[in-house]
Amino acid sequence: MQLVDIVTITIESSLLILYILLIRATIGSKLHPWVMKCLWGLLGLRVVVPVHFAGRNPYVAALEKLGLWKLLSKWLQGGSAVLWIYGIWFVGVLGCFLVFFLSNCKFSNMLKRHRELYGRKDGLLVYFVDGDIGSCLEGLIFPKIYVSRLAEVSVDWCKWIVSHELCHYRFWDNWYGFIRNTCLVLQWFNPLMWYAAKCWMEDCEIECDYRVLKNKNREEQLVYGECLVAMATRRPENFLQNVTTGNSLSDGSLKKRIGRIGEQKYMSFLTEMAVVFAMILMLAGCFLGKGLYENSWVYLLKQLPYMNERVYIYSLEDANERDQQKVIANMEVRKGLRYHEDAMVIAVGEKEVALIFSPFDEAWNTSFEMLAETIAFDREVVFVVGEDYHFAEVTEEALSIEQRGSKSFLWLNVDDDTRAFLDEDEYKVCDIYYWLFEGTQEYILEDKVCIAYHGSSIIEELKEDLLVQNPCELTEK
Repeated sequence: MQLVDIVTITIESSLLILYILLIRATIGSKLHPWVMKCLWGLLGLRVVVPVHFAGRNPYVAALEKLGLWKLLSKWLQGGSAVLWIYGIWFVGVLGCFLVFFLSNCKFSNMLKRHRELYGRKDGLLVYFVDGDIGSCLEGLIFPKIYVSRLAEVSVDWCKWIVSHELCHYRFWDNWYGFIRNTCLVLQWFNPLMWYAAKCWMEDCEIECDYRVLKNKNREEQLVYGECLVAMATRRPENFLQNVTTGNSLSDGSLKKRIGRIGEQKYMSFLTEMAVVFAMILMLAGCFLGKGLYENSWVYLLKQLPYMNERVYIYSLEDANERDQQKVIANMEVRKGLRYHEDAMVIAVGEKEVALIFSPFDEAWNTSFEMLAETIAFDREVVFVVGEDYHFAEVTEEALSIEQRGSKSFLWLNVDDDTRAFLDEDEYKVCDIYYWLFEGTQEYILEDKVCIAYHGSSIIEELKEDLLVQNPCELTEK
């Protein structure tokens, strides 16, 4: 599972919004209101969970064939572009969050200052508020119902408003509002998302109207419609900024709600399920697909001074996805043996692997670059005699373990060239990362040389480490 970059999530969410708006404009009035609410909920799921799991995104794959998107992808790979994009996006998210948070605090305080307890209904406290404040359901954990004093002129109006807000509560519409606002915060720069939020709010109200009036007679429907018109005389706070339900709607939305009252002729259940199923398929394409430029945040990390020497990118020449996954698996084993469990190994693009060390990780007595090489590249044993060194290839057939008392000895079969190089009194054995062994002639036999000895478990781990082979050559960028 990996995060999706901003460009990709914007494209995907915009395509989903266009699909919902198309359905809404063509057959929306013929669908049960719960269908539209379900579609908006699926959109919210895509925006607030910006990840992908596997596979390749079909929408982005089609766009990548266009020259414009190839240029955009190349530009994103520059690194500095990613830094600017994420920086501007983060500032916008923070600013939008503060505006929404302060707006909600202000509205909540206003409700508390101008409320009077009316009673309790189905476990929820019901308050009267001043006539210049709209009726609404306010709060997430402990929600409360607020009824505008404009409704005091009719007991029926009060009853309908309480029933309407209770319907919002039973179907978690207060949390729907929270998800909707979260989408706006994360996609603050996307005008389609702002328009979608307005339609989303409207469809939630229509769906609630439908449930309240279901199986009601025409007289009751007319009284409900009169109540809606009467409550629309005052529209205060911006409903897109407050986590409330039913606080305010535009004249066009109110007209649509009035027009839908008493609507009973809807499409068949199978048709409605086909609409939802098509949305689910699109959503699956998003969650199971990769981004326009995958893992761009890896390149963002390389722009940060503190992380600059902790992010390493390797390209795999002439490799396929199976090779990439095998390299990742091998590197996962290596970093575990090197006691760097917090390091991340992830796929980047189709032929790249990124190795990222934690900011809290330590490189001990060597550099992160040297450590990255020992985790990424195939292993070789280095014999050192004086100031000269000689590399020897490691294979499973060439390694053997011999038990002597409490110690285990790891032996490596060597060729004639290596045996000739070791024709000295002392030698040292190391790999790229650390010294393995310092030996003398007693550890050099005719066809094999001792390269390490220790407890049996450590020798077994060392042997496993030395035998890890990557399926293709890794070249650091």
